[in-house]
Amino acid sequence: MKKLLTSIACLLMAAGLHAQTTTYTGSIKDLALKPVTSGQVTFTLAPSTDSTLPGTGRFTPSTVTCSIKGDGTLAASGSGVGACVVTSNTALSPAGTSYRICIQPQFATPGSCFFDYATGGSKDISTVAPTLQTGPLNYNGVPGPPGCVLGTTCTSSLTPQSVGGVLYADQCSGTDIGMRINSCVALLPTASSGYKVGTIILPNTSLETSQIAWATTVHVGPGVSLLGQGQLASSFVCTVAGDCLLHDESASSGLYAHTVSVNSVFQGFTISGNNLTTQTIVHLKDAVNLTLRDVAVDGAGTAGSACILLHDVAYWTERNVFDNVSTLYGCKIGWRFIADTANPNQPNPSFGYNRFLNIKANPITGQIAFSLEGNSFVYNCTFRITVNADHATILHIQDNAKLYESELHMFGEGTGNITLDLGATTQLTYIGQIDVGPQVNSLAAGSVLIHWGDDGGFGPAIPTDFANGIRWAVAVPMASGTNLNTISTCGDFAGVSLVNAPAALGTQNVRVQVVCSANPGYLTQIAYQMEFTGSTPRVWQRTRDNGTWNAWREQAWVDQLPALPLTGLTGALPGTAIAAGACVNLTANITGATTNMAIVATPAHQSVMDAGLHWDTSFADNAGHVIVPVCNTTASPVTPSSTPTFNVRVIQ
Repeated sequence: MKKLLTSIACLLMAAGLHAQTTTYTGSIKDLALKPVTSGQVTFTLAPSTDSTLPGTGRFTPSTVTCSIKGDGTLAASGSGVGACVVTSNTALSPAGTSYRICIQPQFATPGSCFFDYATGGSKDISTVAPTLQTGPLNYNGVPGPPGCVLGTTCTSSLTPQSVGGVLYADQCSGTDIGMRINSCVALLPTASSGYKVGTIILPNTSLETSQIAWATTVHVGPGVSLLGQGQLASSFVCTVAGDCLLHDESASSGLYAHTVSVNSVFQGFTISGNNLTTQTIVHLKDAVNLTLRDVAVDGAGTAGSACILLHDVAYWTERNVFDNVSTLYGCKIGWRFIADTANPNQPNPSFGYNRFLNIKANPITGQIAFSLEGNSFVYNCTFRITVNADHATILHIQDNAKLYESELHMFGEGTGNITLDLGATTQLTYIGQIDVGPQVNSLAAGSVLIHWGDDGGFGPAIPTDFANGIRWAVAVPMASGTNLNTISTCGDFAGVSLVNAPAALGTQNVRVQVVCSANPGYLTQIAYQMEFTGSTPRVWQRTRDNGTWNAWREQAWVDQLPALPLTGLTGALPGTAIAAGACVNLTANITGATTNMAIVATPAHQSVMDAGLHWDTSFADNAGHVIVPVCNTTASPVTPSSTPTFNVRVIQ
């Protein structure tokens, strides 16, 4: 056996004297990308992955060591003169060997180790991606490469395109990261549903700066997930004049067919646009059950652009989760909601049941954080938003769009912002809290804004739906001297020295409530006196009729009105003759009547009384008792032709 091993070793050594060689070049750098100034790199030959036992036709070769020079480049060991040369793996027998390469800065051991195939005349060691030692151990020998043999399943250096079915974008073909991702998508397996399914790992662009450029639209369907290494680590610059990342579920069949099943996850990266016209960073068509997490978007800053576009094309956008998503300072519109006019769910295209959690918006001058457009119907959603804005619009709703009965918690600050910008035929009804101070709103006449109170409780006897509808609790302040003829926005307002206020109020502090109708030419203003003594504030009301203001009219309190008359009914007038100059006394019992009250009585029928009969001297002879005398003022008896009762009014 000893003779056999010796002969094999000699044979290989002899072959190596004349075999092809590979020269390793490149520069060794530290994590700060600065050249390593000293150390060494070792190349240990590893046997192929097979079942051969050590000691049976197998040898353990010596290690080749190269020096790291002061500029980080490689040289032959010892004097540091000459190239770093090893025997090519393709020139060695048996086939399938590889090198375990260990980079040892400042001679630290074992250093950073990985496997590679020495092929070709030269290789730049800085381009070889390290891989995990996943190969089998030959008992206590040197680990082999991770399960592939040169010339069979591996064709180049040991940099896998995928591990466990997970693809690495930087290892797929293409001239930019967008093209590489699309190439990886094509390599993913196709599920029985017809979708490409799997995860693609995005590179660390701080380490691989050549991967920053995103020049091709990434078009993916349900089932494709993109996993970055963090918002700072995987950061890309998109130069596409259109969609940078398009998730598409708008088709009826194929790779982009609509689904209501669990879906894709996009996580851990940043995409910044370069402000091209109509550029969209993330475009979601009919997305359902998608997750967008730990993502930042920026740089879609021109008219018609949006950083995130939620788009109902042929179906709906529902049950998605957006968590820890930031729209940064360069988004013309941070989040835009639109629906195609041909969408079969018009006029209420659905954007329901979505959860927007830990959303961070940073709009600046002329930008909009959220824009709901067309007939977009956003309902039963959760919004938890933090805003830091400057001369921007936070929530803009236009056309016939609605944010309807959703949970909305929005907090933040800024200068010169419009918090709520509602068009004339829009609606915002929500439960929650809005506190983006100082808060200024633009609410067009006809818009609907309702803040629902908290639920009354839980349990079968207590409704848990929206309850206790209330308006804004704090009035919008008006500048001193504001002309009330110009205040036509629905809501509550307050100010002093107001022009066209009720004259009796003068310069006092007045609170004005504006009640709108569907037609902006018609509305009602109610003015409340805020400075008064006692317990009786004064209230005025006026209307605008077809654009023309009517005069203020003061409202009276019920206890300020005169008491209503007391009423009663007498018995019927007898049909017997009434002697000349005589009277017949009819009576009525009326609670509350007293002897000092004025009383009026009239016949309770429409027939004309007989000539000479009069009843104009009614009176109360006792409390609660009224007498109505019917008298004959002629010189002859009069027999009544009718026998009416009399209605009695007692004036208090």
